[in-house]
Amino acid sequence: MSAFPRFIALIGLMALAGVFPAIAQPKIHLSQGLWDFGTIWHGEKPSFTLVITNVGDQPLKITRVQPACGCTAMQPARYDLGPGEATEVVASYDSTGKQESQTSSVTIFSTDPVTPEAKFEIKGFVKRAVTMEPMGGLVIRATDPAKPLEGRVKLKNHMDEPFKIEVLGRELITAFDIEVKEIEPGRLVEIVAKTRPPLTYGTTSSSLVVKTGIAREAQINVPVQARIFERVHVAQPAMLFIKQDTKPAKRGIEVHYFGEDENFMITGVCCKNPLFKAAVGPKSPPPAWMRSIPPVPKFVFSISMDIPPGPQIPDAGVVFDITTNDPDYPLVQTVVTLNKDTFQALTYRTGPAPKPVPTCGPGAAVP
Repeated sequence: MSAFPRFIALIGLMALAGVFPAIAQPKIHLSQGLWDFGTIWHGEKPSFTLVITNVGDQPLKITRVQPACGCTAMQPARYDLGPGEATEVVASYDSTGKQESQTSSVTIFSTDPVTPEAKFEIKGFVKRAVTMEPMGGLVIRATDPAKPLEGRVKLKNHMDEPFKIEVLGRELITAFDIEVKEIEPGRLVEIVAKTRPPLTYGTTSSSLVVKTGIAREAQINVPVQARIFERVHVAQPAMLFIKQDTKPAKRGIEVHYFGEDENFMITGVCCKNPLFKAAVGPKSPPPAWMRSIPPVPKFVFSISMDIPPGPQIPDAGVVFDITTNDPDYPLVQTVVTLNKDTFQALTYRTGPAPKPVPTCGPGAAVP
């Protein structure tokens, strides 16, 4: 055997024998990865204490704690942990508006090079005296703002005492006519909302306050919403990021086409900022789950996007221009933003979208 192969073999044996010291680095450890809060009543807010320990031999920094939904709160007592140090994190779950089986999670971002994103899972069951079906409330979806529309939601009583239903503030809801129907006396009611055309494109939202006469859940809020889709609809008109996102991200959005033209196509996607990339997938029919929820788009286009780390996202955000061959919708857009208010305004827009101004490609304004 020549000298070089013998040297390589010796290095391998030394590594197996642990002769070389391990690279010093921080290492995050969670006292447990799942919190099952069991069965609780609606409105209760159980809490749990999670212990985060740095079991490595270099300082660990917790850079961010990100709950999957607003129902979960989690705040570490400390963000910087030396080797062997630990911190307690009180996690709480707000069951308001929830019912039946629930799951959530919290992602803990840190400087651990092996596990930079440690996930903590939460699950449980929320009992309600009054359940709502569908759980999201009364949602009407359509494409024609001039057509009368109707939506329904059912409230079911799970207690021994009977319903005494009273709907408050229906006169304040100007976009809908509200009717309450008793299906099973004292046990099951149906609330029907009928739109008052014409509506506008976008989202029209209201909320009904329903008194139930049930001691445990004397009042329930029923969301009432009408969503009117334009012929070319960007399903994710905004994407929210934060400066603390230290890694590049891959995101996907969809464009739904509700027209009848078999030749409709997305002709291009561009972004003025060269750090942001996008690619359009092939034209596809809507998936099975989408076909069960009217209105059903004729075609769905998936667009994959490469987003740089948060520090490289401009404070003003960036715009992706999406061009089509539809003469009425030659340009639609989606926005990458660091501003929560901008994200909310675009995602839950009321009224028709303003005419988009090209930011790149043909017709773009010259800076």
